[in-house]
Amino acid sequence: MTYEDAIKTLEVTIIEWKYPIGYEEVVALEMAIRALQAQQEAEKNEPLTLDELRDMDGVPVWFSTDYETDKGWHICHGEYQDRYIACDSGDCYDFRTFVEKRIVAYRHKPEEKWNGV
Repeated sequence: MTYEDAIKTLEVTIIEWKYPIGYEEVVALEMAIRALQAQQEAEKNEPLTLDELRDMDGVPVWFSTDYETDKGWHICHGEYQDRYIACDSGDCYDFRTFVEKRIVAYRHKPEEKWNGV
């Protein structure tokens, strides 16, 4: 069962419940739906924007880049001096740095694709 299937099933359960359902059960089902939606969103693993990185104070982030020294997990320390994103390495990155070093940041380490050669 996918997250989408589970969400739809829970939504239908709320609407078409055949037995008397109480307030607590409705709240619990709605919380389950929101939790599944949040998990589904988190697993998409789209590249993070600089604005998203600024909001991730203390959160580990995966940097994908051609430079081995920058590649890997970094702890972001949010906005630094109103312009930069500071990381555990002591480095500060701004938009220009991300472009020059071709850094792409993700919530999770992206899965490596195998070409099957």
